[in-house]
Amino acid sequence: MEVDVLFLSHAYCKYHSNYRYFSGVVGNFKKLKGLVKPLPIFSAFYPPIPIEKSEIDFFLRKKREELKYKHHSHPWKVEFKMSLYRFLLPRIGMYVKRLIEDYNPKVLVVWNGLKYPLFIVRQLAMQYNIPVIYLENGPLPDTIQADLKGVNFLNSVPRDKSFYEKNFFEGELPQNLIPRKPAICRKFKNVKKIDVSSLKYVFIPFQVWSDTQIIYFSPWIKSMEQLFWLFVDIAKEFPDLHFIFKEHPSERFADYSKLHRIADKFPNLHFASNSTQELIEKAEVVVTINSSVGVEALLWHKKVIVLGQAFYDIDGIAKRAWSFSELLEHIKNLDNWEVDTVLVDNFLRYLYNYYLLKPKNDVEIFAENFEERLINFIEEGSF
Repeated sequence: MEVDVLFLSHAYCKYHSNYRYFSGVVGNFKKLKGLVKPLPIFSAFYPPIPIEKSEIDFFLRKKREELKYKHHSHPWKVEFKMSLYRFLLPRIGMYVKRLIEDYNPKVLVVWNGLKYPLFIVRQLAMQYNIPVIYLENGPLPDTIQADLKGVNFLNSVPRDKSFYEKNFFEGELPQNLIPRKPAICRKFKNVKKIDVSSLKYVFIPFQVWSDTQIIYFSPWIKSMEQLFWLFVDIAKEFPDLHFIFKEHPSERFADYSKLHRIADKFPNLHFASNSTQELIEKAEVVVTINSSVGVEALLWHKKVIVLGQAFYDIDGIAKRAWSFSELLEHIKNLDNWEVDTVLVDNFLRYLYNYYLLKPKNDVEIFAENFEERLINFIEEGSF
């Protein structure tokens, strides 16, 4: 049986949210024939596919970074899991190879594409000359990014300032953010809301430590602890400026209670449970590694500093700081920094109304919009 679009879910079973979302999308396709397949957790029964060691070593090194942080007190777990991944990966590759040969899809679709074991799909797709479309949560409310190059820093969003100066993009922009529910219900239980109405402050949103945004695209800051201590030093230089951190609601594993206690010892360091929108709206500047909060801050014409590799690190949109001295200099010059609101709004309109797909939370409408793009790509090569 041949299909037009083969969705490969990083979920190991049909009950996972990723598999269910993909199934909802395929179930609402009107013209294209789609199929969703999860990758098997027990793939030891498949014969291994020959893979060049150099092709997967980079991805496995990144996986090791993630595991070393997660199992920092149990190094044997890191070595055990890495041995298991090395054993299973070529066998999962054989499973994917058979799916490609059995269904002969015109397009493959995966979520993110950088997480284990989905990075093997990129290698196999190149061998079979099949395009891969990578999906990921969009940086603006209720959106999804869909891109042939990759997601986040790898995406195809133009990075040249002149693109947004020469072209005018129309459309409305979102007026409010959609709050995320904490992955752990007690996460913000002991974190107080802060009255920020009279504070002059920098907002620093934490990110999920194991996310590909940190593992792959943060060459300088490797953990939220490092980010925190960076601002401990910065805060000493600016006693009249406050620095507010907020933990990421989706963080499941990291425990930052020690950092909370250290922050309590400084008059201008705070952890807050206020809504992200409130903390953005009243901030002087938002400093992020490469979070979507940086893009959301632009909706309120906020000054944005990025510490990692971010697709919105564009001249006139945000400022880059890849060292302590660069960050210090940007904060010193906050009062002399004027936001180019015309450029920022045009960039946001391009993202929201031309590049991103929406609405993520209405699967039926999203499927219709995604299917239209897929048909254009299959028939005309335009995505």
